[in-house]
Amino acid sequence: MSRVLLFGLTLVGAATAAATPSPPVEPDADVAAALLDEQRRIETISRVSPAVVCIYDAERRGGGSGVIIDPAGYGLTNFHVVASMLASRRGLGGLPDGHLYELQVLGIDPGGDVAMFRLTGRDRFDFVELGDSDGVRVGDTVLAMGNPFLLAQDQTPTVTMGIVTGTHRYQWGTGNALVYSDCIQTDAAINPGNSGGPLFDIEGRVIGINGRISVAAGVRGRVNVGVGFAISSNQISRFLPAMRAGLLVRHGTLQATVNRDLLFNDLLEDGPAWKAGVRPGDRLLRFGGQDIESDNHFASILGTYPENWPVPVSFEHQGETRHAVVRLEPLSAGRHSHFDVDAEVNRRQARRAVEAVPSPAPGAGGQLSWTARRVPLDVGATATDDVQTWAYDYTPGGISTHQRLDEDGKVVRSIRCDADGAALVGGDAPEAGYAMSLSEELAIAALHALLVLQAGDVEAIDWDAASHAGSDEMLEVDATGRIVHSDLLEVVELRGAGNVTARVGICVSSHLVRQVVTRDVPTGAEAMLAVTDYRTIDGTHLPGQIEVRSGNTRYTESWPGDSDEALGP
Repeated sequence: MSRVLLFGLTLVGAATAAATPSPPVEPDADVAAALLDEQRRIETISRVSPAVVCIYDAERRGGGSGVIIDPAGYGLTNFHVVASMLASRRGLGGLPDGHLYELQVLGIDPGGDVAMFRLTGRDRFDFVELGDSDGVRVGDTVLAMGNPFLLAQDQTPTVTMGIVTGTHRYQWGTGNALVYSDCIQTDAAINPGNSGGPLFDIEGRVIGINGRISVAAGVRGRVNVGVGFAISSNQISRFLPAMRAGLLVRHGTLQATVNRDLLFNDLLEDGPAWKAGVRPGDRLLRFGGQDIESDNHFASILGTYPENWPVPVSFEHQGETRHAVVRLEPLSAGRHSHFDVDAEVNRRQARRAVEAVPSPAPGAGGQLSWTARRVPLDVGATATDDVQTWAYDYTPGGISTHQRLDEDGKVVRSIRCDADGAALVGGDAPEAGYAMSLSEELAIAALHALLVLQAGDVEAIDWDAASHAGSDEMLEVDATGRIVHSDLLEVVELRGAGNVTARVGICVSSHLVRQVVTRDVPTGAEAMLAVTDYRTIDGTHLPGQIEVRSGNTRYTESWPGDSDEALGP
């Protein structure tokens, strides 16, 4: 009986308690954080999904993925996704709005398994930004999106989530092709069809392009087993200007190898390393601004650079530490070397880069007049006392005048450049018997090109003879070989009068002209102009400091005037 009564009391008590409203239970901090993370993740996926592309050939066969990184429809994918389209360079891109858009293959990077495409059919496309892959850490949450197994019949991407399980991995390719030099490893499910799709960080920035998976031995077919690889966004960024311009890009080589002890054991004479003074038996210390830990680490970093890029290298030679900046030579593109550049695509990008250079507003004035102090220096020597004052005038239409003035401001030398950049000696009071050397001609041609671009006088350029030449980097390196500052440049090549060409380096982020290299084609003689500082004067960005090297002479030039803002490196 007592048991029955007790049980009955318990039921009555429970019923009474149920009838009395209880205060709401507040979730603890961990639950609240999890709910917040879930909401952020859902919002991120919703925001970036419209930029994820399902890629097919023109007959809607095959399948792969991509991602749009520019509102004009420019996007990234794997080279192996579009390799079968190279004959026509045409395909289709499906977006989550359910529509298929015309797709044009632009530039390709077979070595790094990347390609750029452009969608057409809309005035503006949803896009996402490239993130900083060097900031990725093992354990970071990532999202992989794409079209695995062609599941996206409605063109909406499949989403998988995981973490970063490794960084700076090196995955061998076939010869010089499809090499994943500095890739991100993840356990987010990546399967056939995901190739070319984006790997996002939790904020929705693209930190890599998915492209490769590891497959368990004995498993039928290619199925993800928890190890996938994405090409890092920072590597891709170096090749973007060239791929956007429709070029076949090649990776660079030092023409030297190191063994497990980081000793150089195989060098090509007259290769970049040899020219820098490296000899067999020397020990590699630093490359590309990083301390080198292993031969694999060296290969990983080297594979992220395009051909002809400047890279700092530090090495030990006979007990002495030496530093140099080398220009990498190109690796062969193999069977893809026949790739033809679409001239229209290339010139369009050349013009786009030039027109983006900040210039005075239309109607602001018919001339640009700068006064500079020029100090000639012998390479390796101290400054001389030869301080000269020059005035540079530019008239839209392609005419510039470079006048050297005496202490009273009178002209003692006048050099006039026509629209093609041909330097002609003239003026009211030229120095008696003066004849311009080739070095000075090239230096003046470089200054003329800078004036044309600074004035925004794009119509003075012969666009039929212009081309986009890819990317470059402007480096500032300290005495220990460490990188102090760098600017990613896109390079536009202009042809002047006669045999002179000008390669103009325009900063990708600021659109300011940072470098002009003029070259005399028959002799190979060059002059290099570098803008090391910009100033904002009366609302116009003007070079505040430039350096010109030509032959065995170096000139530094400064523009005086009140500056509202320093825009230097």
